[in-house]
Amino acid sequence: MKKILLVAAILLYAATHVFSQSLAINTDGSVANAGAMLDIKSTTKGLLIPRMTTIQRTGIGTPPAGLQVYDTDLNLLYFYNGSSWSGLSASTNFWTFSGGNIYNNTGINVGIGTTTPAAKLHVGAGTRFTLADVGSLFMQSGSGVGSARDWKIYVPMPLGYLAFRDMGFDNLNNGMATDAMAIQYNTGNVGIGTTNPGDKLEVNGNIRLTNTGTLLAAPSTTGNAYSVTVRAGDPYVPVGGSGGSVNITATNNMPAGGSGYSNLGPSGNVNITSGSGYNTGGGHVNIIAGQTSCWAQTSNSHSDVNIQGGANLVAADAASINVYGGGTVGVGCPTANANGGHLILRSGIGTGTGAQGNIQLLNGNVGIGTAALSSKLEVNGYSKLGSGATVPAIQMKKLTGTSAASAGAIVSIPHALNWTKILAVDVLLDNGASTIPPRYDNPAVDYSFYVTSTDIVIYNGVSMTSFNRPVRILITYEQ
Repeated sequence: MKKILLVAAILLYAATHVFSQSLAINTDGSVANAGAMLDIKSTTKGLLIPRMTTIQRTGIGTPPAGLQVYDTDLNLLYFYNGSSWSGLSASTNFWTFSGGNIYNNTGINVGIGTTTPAAKLHVGAGTRFTLADVGSLFMQSGSGVGSARDWKIYVPMPLGYLAFRDMGFDNLNNGMATDAMAIQYNTGNVGIGTTNPGDKLEVNGNIRLTNTGTLLAAPSTTGNAYSVTVRAGDPYVPVGGSGGSVNITATNNMPAGGSGYSNLGPSGNVNITSGSGYNTGGGHVNIIAGQTSCWAQTSNSHSDVNIQGGANLVAADAASINVYGGGTVGVGCPTANANGGHLILRSGIGTGTGAQGNIQLLNGNVGIGTAALSSKLEVNGYSKLGSGATVPAIQMKKLTGTSAASAGAIVSIPHALNWTKILAVDVLLDNGASTIPPRYDNPAVDYSFYVTSTDIVIYNGVSMTSFNRPVRILITYEQ
């Protein structure tokens, strides 16, 4: 009887709450909240929703939006949002509030605009950072007091450029006093060591290439290749300012501050090489000193080109200056007998009545065609003093010998030349007190000579002073 009365009471209670559009389940008989279809109240029990594995959860066919299950594999409460399952377990709260701060309390990656973050903070496409006028983005490396290095990325206003600055350790502003790098907003110019770059890249300081580096222009896609220009800056003041220099210096082979090293390699070279030609001539190497203006305030002002070999502090010979004309390769080219390049020394041309400049060789000996020099000018080959077809290219040859020992006798001294090329022969006889030319008008000394195809023949007269005397012969012959 009691069971029947209990069932009837439950049915009556349920019917009453169903008709009121809200259902209350509790132990104190309180009325359901009007804003809820189901109002469950208890201080000792909870709500147990369907439990299943991950495979079972993901295997639910066409789950409706809002469907909730508990995943027993992941120990997470999941709901279906209409397109995918999302975890709702309280244990997935990875954020902690502390005062006015919020931070991630685990080691997981955080994604904004992406579901697969690959870093601690991964911002996907279409996301934008917006900072106030004084806002900054800080990046830190290291951890712990005194070891955390901070960098600040910010947009200083009202200048509006993007700036990068080292803030030192622990963001105590004990780093750089100025911005390390800046990118201008209106030009895209990048400045390193300057916040006001005047070109696409402006560096206030030195540039270092690690290992072997090359400074080159990008390949052309339209025709002519692009050039690389290295140019010093202009002076700022109009009076008394000096122009900037371009210095190209190779390094020494001795480490800085070092001494006593052995087996060192050679010092670095400075190489200036023009481009090779494919179906045209190769490029030129031009070294030109700057012009001197009409307003030069120093008398005899001019700009020079100075080329100097290096000094040698130890060995007997100092460095040489070698200048070569171009040679011909002769490989794969139809011209088998091409001429080598010229070496041209040309002085400057004056204006009006001004004289041309000189070519001056001030020190040492000069050799043409020879490196074994014993005089100021030594030419190994024929020389032409003048120009034109009537000016011969000549050489000279010196012979020595001794005259015959009696009157009317001869002595033959071989010349080993093509006798048809001989232009002049000078003979001097040494009589002990002076040198006497042939047919000297003094009867006490009498001799003559003539030239054959093989010899210079010395003929004695009657004077004994010309007998058995030393003879010097100078022959001038043409090419």
